Amino acid sequence: MASRSKVIWVVDDDPEDQFLLQRAFNSIKPTVIIHLLDDGDEVIPALESSPMFPTLIILDINMVRMNGLETLTALREFVQFRVIPIVMLTTSNNQRDQFLSQQLGAKSYYTKPFHFDELVELANQLTIQWLA
Repeated sequence: MASRSKVIWVVDDDPEDQFLLQRAFNSIKPTVIIHLLDDGDEVIPALESSPMFPTLIILDINMVRMNGLETLTALREFVQFRVIPIVMLTTSNNQRDQFLSQQLGAKSYYTKPFHFDELVELANQLTIQWLA
């Protein structure tokens, strides 16, 4: 029996951050499929039309149309989406954002690293935790 593909949805409005995160995961686990979404308002419609749920959603907080906290709140309102692990990855190191993320059901909260090697290490941690 073939194993199900591991799929990560990256929700971030910064194309450079999307690219770097995709590179980091591909350097650790080349078989992972990265699906990029540009803003929080795209997540629920994409999930509703997707044939399968992602293995993990990585969600930025600071987005223009629908920020990460609003997206997390909306996702947790749907019983069927509550099983999807969501990790916050953002430039915000605000403790209030961290607290709210946890209260709203995020599994983890990380501040975006400044260096690519640190991002690769984070991708490795997330791979071990969520994609193994």
